[in-house]
Amino acid sequence: MTLIEMLEKTVSRYPKNAAMRVKSEGQTAWKTWTYEELYNDVRSFANALISLGINNYKALNIIGFNDPAWFITFFGSVFANVLPVGVYTTNGPEACKYVAEHCDCEIVVVENKTHLKKYLQVWDDLPKIKFIIVYNDTLPTDLPENRRAQVMTF
Repeated sequence: MTLIEMLEKTVSRYPKNAAMRVKSEGQTAWKTWTYEELYNDVRSFANALISLGINNYKALNIIGFNDPAWFITFFGSVFANVLPVGVYTTNGPEACKYVAEHCDCEIVVVENKTHLKKYLQVWDDLPKIKFIIVYNDTLPTDLPENRRAQVMTF
């Protein structure tokens, strides 16, 4: 059974059951995803990757801590025929560059501005990267002019 088949089977059996929960810093209530909601978010992210023009069987780098967005990115990549490659949050710019080069990365997904800055420092050396997507943070106002159209949030 593939990862996609497993998720689809679970959604068909337990669509309204809780799939994951998170309580973000400073919040008192938990946010819950049902399997159906999770599946819809995963499919939406996969469709977004496809619309951005990522090629089948290329890689997407994900750097961030344990978070629903990380999970949705991982599964969405698989649904889009893309290889999700986790990157250590402790990696510096050169280590991020090394991973991106060696896995044929076309899109990078980062948790916040801290990790975005690492890739911005080495992006000129990574010509295959088409976009960087940021989750759990806003875009910095000082993005280089030549990169503004290639950096977005989700």
